Amino acid sequence: MLIDDDAVTNFYHKIIIQRVNCCERIDVFDDPTEALEHLKDTQELPNIIFLDINMPKMNGWELIENILKNGLDEKLNACMIVMLTTSRNIKDEEKAFKYEIISQFKHKPLTQEILEEIIAVL
Repeated sequence: MLIDDDAVTNFYHKIIIQRVNCCERIDVFDDPTEALEHLKDTQELPNIIFLDINMPKMNGWELIENILKNGLDEKLNACMIVMLTTSRNIKDEEKAFKYEIISQFKHKPLTQEILEEIIAVL
């Protein structure tokens, strides 16, 4: 699952995921509130969620807080959440690892090498 407000980024990242051929389906959300509703309602959970930090309606941190507030962390315990961001702020990386639900912190753009590194630990 890709959650990023930038359509071009989502398009590019989807191509990378398709090239690696590591999943049957790629859900793409440019609105984190829609992604949250989808996660609440679906039984088909993703193996990996790539989550951007800086988004206008709800940022990545707020989405994580809503996941926790709604008890979705239990539902997503087999899902890897990867913060995928342009942020080079070390405080963002430190903050990410304060959340047990966040597995990794990576910098955009997603590359084939980064994706293969991530799926190697699944």
